Formats: sequence, structure tokens, C-alpha cells
Amino acid sequence: MAKLMMEPGQIVSALRQIALMSGYYRQEEVARVRLTDRQSVVKDKFAAMTDAELVALIGQGNTASH
Repeated sequence: MAKLMMEPGQIVSALRQIALMSGYYRQEEVARVRLTDRQSVVKDKFAAMTDAELVALIGQGNTASH
């Protein structure tokens, strides 16, 4: 009916209500990631690297992880 009456605001409002009822606006709790000690050391190592060092490491591919 809103379409026939040329009231797009009512159409948008109705679709928003349907989305709310369907749970699309529900906020989910984000799980906090906990790093192990070893992972923290590796993260800090990467954080301390310069961009050039990181690019060189990426250029090495999978050989750096072996």
C-alpha cells in the first residue's frame, strides 16, 4: 500500500522492522583472542620490523616458516 501511495519512507521503515524481528541488528559478543607466550613473541617481532623487512619476509614465501 505504501508503494501505491508513493511513500518510500514507510517501505524502508517496514523493512527495518522486519530486519529487527529477524535478528539482523543483533549485536553478538566478540570473543577475545588470547595469545600464547610464543605467539606474543612472534607478534612483537613482526611489530618491531620495518616495512622493508616485512616485504622481504613476504617475498620469501613459505620457506621462512620452515
